[in-house]
Parts: sequence; structure tokens; C-alpha cells
Amino acid sequence: TEGARQGLKSILFLTSVCLADLLRVSCDVIDAIVNRKTIERLENLAAGIHSERFGDAIRRVAQTESQLNQNVNSQLCIETLLFDLVDLMSKTHSRV
Repeated sequence: TEGARQGLKSILFLTSVCLADLLRVSCDVIDAIVNRKTIERLENLAAGIHSERFGDAIRRVAQTESQLNQNVNSQLCIETLLFDLVDLMSKTHSRV
């Protein structure tokens, strides 16, 4: 339904915001993070993951939102996104 699709888009937006904060932490741009209470947790999550991976993940989330706008099967979109994000985040490299 359209309501479910809108809910998924909200989740995708929040996912992008979290990934953007992880990107900021990995690039050592801490001042741009609004919720200062999360910085330590973000640093732990970002440790060992190359900053480029977060940019790739943000683009992948945007691609999923675009697919949802084109009425692609929402379950398939989300499942594929989750597998892709796990793949992106599991390829650890030294931080930039």
C-alpha cells in the first residue's frame, strides 16, 4: 500500500541520516554532528570502515528510494538493500 511505501521511505531517510553521521565521523568532521551524545557510539561503529563505503551506502539507499518511487516490488528492494549494506559494511579497510 501507499502508506507502507511512505513508511519505508521514512526509514530510508533515517538510514541515510545515520550513514551520513558515520561518514562525518570517519572523515573526522565531528562538529557537523548535531546529537553530540551519539559521537562515541558512531566512532565505534565507523572504526575500521573506509569512509568511501559510507558514501557508497548512502548512494545505495537513494537508489532504493528511487526504485520505490518507480513501484518496484518493495520487499525485493528492501531485501536487496539490506544484503548490499551488509556487504558494504563488512569490507573493512583502514580509515581515511
